[in-house]
Amino acid sequence: PAAECSADKDCEKKGPEFVGGRCLNSQCRPNPRWRCEPPPKPVDGETRQIDVPVIDALSLGAMADVQIVACDKRDLTCDRPVTSAKTGRDGHLHMTLPTNFAGYLQLTEVAGYMPAMYFVPQLIPNDGVLDGFPLMRSGLAIDGLAASVGSRVDRTRGHMMLIVEDCQSMPVGGVKFSSPQQDASTLLYYVQDNLPAANATVTFDAGVVLNSVSLLVRAGFITVAFMPPQSR
Repeated sequence: PAAECSADKDCEKKGPEFVGGRCLNSQCRPNPRWRCEPPPKPVDGETRQIDVPVIDALSLGAMADVQIVACDKRDLTCDRPVTSAKTGRDGHLHMTLPTNFAGYLQLTEVAGYMPAMYFVPQLIPNDGVLDGFPLMRSGLAIDGLAASVGSRVDRTRGHMMLIVEDCQSMPVGGVKFSSPQQDASTLLYYVQDNLPAANATVTFDAGVVLNSVSLLVRAGFITVAFMPPQSR
């Protein structure tokens, strides 16, 4: 291939994902924070165990003895769960799933909390430990959150909680979200300094697209998803 660079600095002109990247053998390599390793190809019949901390979204306290089911993403109402398990005393959910599993974890029966769906990421770490599954309290807590951003809860609508991380599983600030299905009643807000900010419109100055995901939204539920950058 034609030479692209002679120094690391030469690669920055290729785009913001190359800032902090390397020039190797005259070829530009993006910053590894923004180009994750692709997930391994699943093998039919094989399984692996995941470990998911289930926590209160506000207090971050562990949620013990919580029943959770795993659902295929094509099973839109989770009529045919793949498997189920309860969290232990430490609030961790240990569950064995097929390596080709593509879907979500669902919680519906915890008093005082909203039903929730947690989409399992494609790429699971070698130790199987995933990011926490945050549960939002129902009633005054969710109503107060809506009021703080100048709105109110519509029980006929769904809710989403999206968290962006880099390829090292570190939180990423300055990201803008959008949806092709949002309408006049859709309310989008960001969290700054752990508080909701209805007027915040934080974006990447360079406008780099990190990734897109397809998720299920269901009336009365909160959909939780962690969004990594694109794979290499």
